[in-house]
Amino acid sequence: MSTADMQKRFHDLRREREALVARLAPLQADVDARVAKIEQEKAALAPVAQALNTAKAPLFAMDNEIAALSRALNGKVGAA
Repeated sequence: MSTADMQKRFHDLRREREALVARLAPLQADVDARVAKIEQEKAALAPVAQALNTAKAPLFAMDNEIAALSRALNGKVGAA
């Protein structure tokens, strides 16, 4: 391929690329907007999730004690 052919191909590809980027712009904008909305929702969710995790903290100790009692009783926990 000659230098002139490579230069022509270079410029042809640049034009094709620019045209494709232009055609994709609306879809890219939609994706970008949706990602931004998701990021906002994630930011709003973070303190709620933290509050839930804090409130659930006692469950770990309770579950461990329940399991220990169940093992000590050999699963014969009886009626409440």
